[in-house]
Amino acid sequence: MSLHPDLRWWERMASTERRLLLVTLLTLLVGLVLILGPEPIFGPARRSDVWRLFTERGIRPDQPPYTDRILEYPVVLGLIMWATTFVARSPTAFLIVTSLAGAAIALSLTRMLWRRCGQRTLMWAASPTLALYSFHNWDLFAVGPAIGGMLVYRSGSYELAGLLLGLGAGAKWYPALYLGILGLDRLAHRDPRGLWRLAWPAVAVFLAVNLPVLILDKAGWAYAYRFHRLRLPTRETLWFFLVRDWNFDLWLSRSQTVALINVVSLIAVALGMAYIAWRVLARRVDIVGACAAATVVFLLGSKVYSVQYDLWLLPFLPLLAVSWRRWWVFAVLDVVLFLAIFELRASTVRSAGLPLILINDVVRAIWLVTFALAALRRPAKGSDPESVEAESPSLSQA
Repeated sequence: MSLHPDLRWWERMASTERRLLLVTLLTLLVGLVLILGPEPIFGPARRSDVWRLFTERGIRPDQPPYTDRILEYPVVLGLIMWATTFVARSPTAFLIVTSLAGAAIALSLTRMLWRRCGQRTLMWAASPTLALYSFHNWDLFAVGPAIGGMLVYRSGSYELAGLLLGLGAGAKWYPALYLGILGLDRLAHRDPRGLWRLAWPAVAVFLAVNLPVLILDKAGWAYAYRFHRLRLPTRETLWFFLVRDWNFDLWLSRSQTVALINVVSLIAVALGMAYIAWRVLARRVDIVGACAAATVVFLLGSKVYSVQYDLWLLPFLPLLAVSWRRWWVFAVLDVVLFLAIFELRASTVRSAGLPLILINDVVRAIWLVTFALAALRRPAKGSDPESVEAESPSLSQA
């Protein structure tokens, strides 16, 4: 038996696909260096939520989340964190193991996007967003199933799409929006059997991971929902500034602000999703465009917008063939926000970085709205071929 690794799978890839995978790997390595690099050039690993939650939540093999340790994340991520502690006993090891798993998902997404978007996949592979935020949190563990489920749905693999979206919704709640859009698409096509094939695996996998925890510790399971219900708007949202005066103090009490913003943000998201649902049912929009617009509605309407959430939107840039000019604006906004957020965290001045964050929030909101409107103009038929490599600009043109 040969001791040499079989590299035929690599040789069978197109040369551009190999280059895109290498670009993705390089981008991810830059991100890992940014987190683990020496101070003060790059910054401490404690900037990563992965590092912070390992040290602050105390999840260990004999102290699982939800039953022994509180955790503000949905169950799939809690199980991933707990499983990681069996092989990683220090914060750095925990971060590295989590990063390796996230990198595998990012590389898999590169391959999926290449098959659909061709050389435009560079918008994903070389994005500063991928470098800055891939290892900041566990968002890639939701982005992978969400985008994968949406794409396999188009090939008619409804059961697999439902399974992936159910897993994604168990990690971060937003993939449930995609499941709803795909279900409406089946209704629009008068295909109740297809709707069933899509829905039952999603519900089954969601219940399979959530029910055991709910039975073991109802309060521990519900903590994530209670935690987010009681949160104030985060700095990355326009809601943060709308509920404050010029000195960045709350207009109302904390409890009043939370109660008000919960209602207002829920109405904003519901109205946006209702409009998207109408367009899907009327077969006036492609499902990729609808899912992209739903992501924007959630990001703008929700009171919580963490910096790494832009990873949710990033795969749609090549999928919807945005212009490179628009891509550059998105990239610059992410870099500016990254610098402003961590300037604020490092400063002893409470308002440090907030004016820059406000300007960034306004410009980003304009970018997101125009992006969503363009996505909703994608016709439901005839503009979404399985391979668009021939339409894509070459890497040299990029």
